[in-house]
Amino acid sequence: MSSVRFYLLFSLVVSVLLVSGCSSTIQVFETDTNNSNIRKEDGYVFENDTMKIVYRFWKFRGLMAFDVYNKLDVPLYIDWKRSSFIYNSYKMNYWIDEETGSASSQYYSHAYNESSENVKVSKGEAVVVGVQRSHSITVRSERRTFIPPKSAYVHAKFNLLPSVNFLLDVKTPFEDVPRNDKPKRETRLYTAEFEIENSPVVFRNYLTFSLNEEIEGEFSVDHGFYLSKVMEMDYRHFKYNEKDENGNLVERRPFKKGASFYLYPAPENTVEYRATPGFRN
Repeated sequence: MSSVRFYLLFSLVVSVLLVSGCSSTIQVFETDTNNSNIRKEDGYVFENDTMKIVYRFWKFRGLMAFDVYNKLDVPLYIDWKRSSFIYNSYKMNYWIDEETGSASSQYYSHAYNESSENVKVSKGEAVVVGVQRSHSITVRSERRTFIPPKSAYVHAKFNLLPSVNFLLDVKTPFEDVPRNDKPKRETRLYTAEFEIENSPVVFRNYLTFSLNEEIEGEFSVDHGFYLSKVMEMDYRHFKYNEKDENGNLVERRPFKKGASFYLYPAPENTVEYRATPGFRN
């Protein structure tokens, strides 16, 4: 086996072990809404005579993802300049008046046989090198989105957690419950609950619509949500495999919902680690 192939295989094994180690604990975040005209199902649904908007947040760190279905027999337009994602009272723009460029790139692996001051790798280490071609494309972001009659448009942009860390109080209440993958074993489940008044995450989706491209006679929707619960648990309680009636292994995720999302906390940021005697901030 060549040194390059061995290194790549070794790196893959190490990566899997590291991911497995970091994934022993997981946090699941549940949300709620303060809009009486939104119904909570797997995710959230808003519907009137003009449109149907479905929200689904399920993703690592959460994602403000929604699809808009035009129920009319005429086009519907979204004006992104007059629409915003509002996170803890801070306005985030869906549209910025600027052009963005993209260039195609070619990448290949290379093993260095000797160390280099310019390339910080050790002897025999495989690295990925990129070679950028001269061809590039400049694109201006779309200010208005055209949704044809009886069709849907899908949008996803902002994370619901800007950080990869969320620290629960070390005094967060817990209970010992049967572990989902092996019910005869117990696991500790930490749970913190919030109302909109004390929630650490409150966010809104403000969208402006019109029935013509000039955005005349505009109208808007303003949908609010907040973080209502955080659960910290063993990863095996969150995701596991079991055999179905035919003997086939089936993946189970009992906490997976469109109105929820998840985060992998670093081991030192978990409640159990930080609550250990001798821990220092």
